[in-house]
Amino acid sequence: MTSYYTNEGRFIIPSTWKDQSLTLFSSPADTPAEFSLVISREAVPPGTLSSDYARRQLEQLPSGLSQFKLLRQSETRLDNAPAVEAEFLWQSDKGQMHQWQVYVIHELVALTWTATAPEGTFSRHLPDLQHLLETFKFN
Repeated sequence: MTSYYTNEGRFIIPSTWKDQSLTLFSSPADTPAEFSLVISREAVPPGTLSSDYARRQLEQLPSGLSQFKLLRQSETRLDNAPAVEAEFLWQSDKGQMHQWQVYVIHELVALTWTATAPEGTFSRHLPDLQHLLETFKFN
């Protein structure tokens, strides 16, 4: 059995269960730009590096996202852990979308942070995203 913690509380789950939970934040409904930040989790084998995980994820994106265009990819750190940051564009049925992702491995879990907004409105969220990176601390 394993203790599992959320912002709302804690509980015990079987140790064989895999945490594939998502955390979703979004802009208020009354704002003009639809913005979301999703944090996803995936168990990874021992020895998996953030850079290897990010490479595999980024290789898969063009097949699932129409008109995918990688804008930039760089190494970064998240609470002093090696991470990879990437920004890209893709076409949705609502128009061109701008996404920013950060990939980091922590305690055999790959965390992927995905921020999404329509192209043209994304830049207004960059200060908040940079602040998130600078202030994040692992428990």
